[in-house]
Amino acid sequence: MINSYDGDGLNIQKNIELKYLNIDTTKDKMTNNVLGIIETDDRNAFVESNYNTLIDINGKIIVKYIEKDSNKDLIDSINIIDKVGKVYNLDKKEIEGYKLVEHPEYDEYSYEEGENTLYFMYERLKYKIVTKSITEGGTIKGDEMVYYGEDSTKDNIVINSEKGYYISKVTINGEDISIPEEFSDLVIPNFTNMKKDMYIDVSFSKFSEEVNVSDTSKKTLLWIFGIIISLIGVCELLYLFFRTDKKYFSNNI
Repeated sequence: MINSYDGDGLNIQKNIELKYLNIDTTKDKMTNNVLGIIETDDRNAFVESNYNTLIDINGKIIVKYIEKDSNKDLIDSINIIDKVGKVYNLDKKEIEGYKLVEHPEYDEYSYEEGENTLYFMYERLKYKIVTKSITEGGTIKGDEMVYYGEDSTKDNIVINSEKGYYISKVTINGEDISIPEEFSDLVIPNFTNMKKDMYIDVSFSKFSEEVNVSDTSKKTLLWIFGIIISLIGVCELLYLFFRTDKKYFSNNI
């Protein structure tokens, strides 16, 4: 309180600290109205002033793109600071070799005071090798799951024919591959830098039956052949005997 003063005038300054509740943070500024009253003995003087207060409350949004199993970052995180209340539109990234399996619930988020971290979760792509025997006469094995861009296991795909059969046809994803004629066994080395599923089908055929003879026929032929050989042997012995005996008889006359 000032009781008296001398001079042409009096300047009085007051520092007033204000706290605001429920303000609209989306606006750039807020207008303040300040009313002051000067009381004297004979009259009161009212002083009113207006001034603007800038609204500059910021929030931070962090967007992370990570591998689900390992939690490792697949690409650089996005870190953006902006005024609270503004809206940020999320960007779903396509990452080679991965598929998106989890993502934030909404496509856009408002900045809030402090930090808000949002996650995009990815799983590494896997491709399959599927083997199949189309016909009887043999087997093929080597089914496998391989990560995107990696090589399958070396010499893991093996084709084996049964007795009397050979590999007549091999296709990979519907395309024929060249194989040696009437080949009985085959190993397919491996696939490199896999980026799709591989389906391997194999067919088998019987060898020609022109030289096949039943067991009974074989035994019969061997028996007849044995008899013929025996008869030839007996005839040669008789020939030699009579020839020798004739010489002996002639020498003793």
